[in-house]
Amino acid sequence: MSVLAPSHTIEEVVGPRRLNPMTDLSEVADLIEQAFFEDLDHEGRQVLRELRHLSRWAILLWLMRLIGPGFEEILSGFVWEENGHIVGNVSVNVISGMLAHWRISNVAVEPAHRRRGIAQHLMEATIDYVQQRAGRTIFLQVRDDNAAALRLYEGLGFQSITAETEMYLPPSSAGALSSGTHEARPAHSHDAQSLYALALAATPKPEQRLTPINRIDFETDWLLELSEKLTAFTSGSRTYRFVIDGKSGLAAYARLVTARGKNGIHRLSLLVHPAYQGQVEEALLRTTLSQLTGRTVPAEVQIRLNATKEPEIAAFTACGFKKRRTLVTMELHV
Repeated sequence: MSVLAPSHTIEEVVGPRRLNPMTDLSEVADLIEQAFFEDLDHEGRQVLRELRHLSRWAILLWLMRLIGPGFEEILSGFVWEENGHIVGNVSVNVISGMLAHWRISNVAVEPAHRRRGIAQHLMEATIDYVQQRAGRTIFLQVRDDNAAALRLYEGLGFQSITAETEMYLPPSSAGALSSGTHEARPAHSHDAQSLYALALAATPKPEQRLTPINRIDFETDWLLELSEKLTAFTSGSRTYRFVIDGKSGLAAYARLVTARGKNGIHRLSLLVHPAYQGQVEEALLRTTLSQLTGRTVPAEVQIRLNATKEPEIAAFTACGFKKRRTLVTMELHV
């Protein structure tokens, strides 16, 4: 694997070095924006703004480093620097505070410095770092049409475990759909156990390993209802939940979180029991999206669907959604 360059030397040593949050964040944000400009959505641009803002508070970062023992794992990664300028970066973080599982969130190299092996050296340094932290698995996502990146990751031992297709409904179409059939009804607090069972049945096992399903995520007690009412009052964002009942348990569930402000995005999620695939998606989708009718500020609707679930993708296509990209999730055992 690669040999790391020290963070500070009298003579510049070209090679990967550990990311220094107190000095590197602004340049790393610029690099990510340049490398992923076409893929950045509203939330991605917001993250970059927060990185740049955080970079101005070096003294705060220094204090966090002293006080918080887990700070190194929150803002961690490697950069490649040449002539005092960061031209490559890999960001890696623990998943849910568990040191056994890590996620690489971006691999970026300036266009003028590509095809020199910089990304491979940064990845090797990152894998070494995770091994030293007793990590067992590393996950990452890559576009299915990025052949060069796929070759790099496969060469390092990563294997594809699942894929998600991102779809979107243009602002001009959101809210224009008519309501679905009477089968769809609002979800209630007593549906929590059934929703949990539906999520376990509808979510592929590889996705559950990456993002474990918890029953508490489907509970709607008075505290959550109060929180959502306050959010609606302060930001205008509302949450809608609809279900379709099956013969034994729930057949499907949809959740819509409306945009915060005029530049926001409506976020949609969907769960369909395997026994009902191709039968209930469009009706549930139309009922859920009809909640957007009459909103004064139109916004795009976005969702991520498992790329193998063709009936769900077909239902969204029938309702006017378009495919944006497909992301392959890859895993490396270290």
